Amino acid sequence: MGGSGPSVDDLRRDLDKTNGVVNILERASRELTTIIGWDEAVRTNPLRRRQLSAIEAQLAAARGKKASLARQIERLQRGT
Repeated sequence: MGGSGPSVDDLRRDLDKTNGVVNILERASRELTTIIGWDEAVRTNPLRRRQLSAIEAQLAAARGKKASLARQIERLQRGT
């Protein structure tokens, strides 16, 4: 089973870190969405919209990495 790729332990550590990033970005997204709601009650705020778009893009990338790491771990555990 020894390959040149990362070990299951390495992938699990990376997955744990990625889960932490996903949690932080999800919280930031929720908080910024609330802020935008308040901003829109007063006036439109394009800066906040750009910030939210950037967070959403980072969150999508982190979720993709999380899914990829989980698949790699699963494959390594199956021995394929």
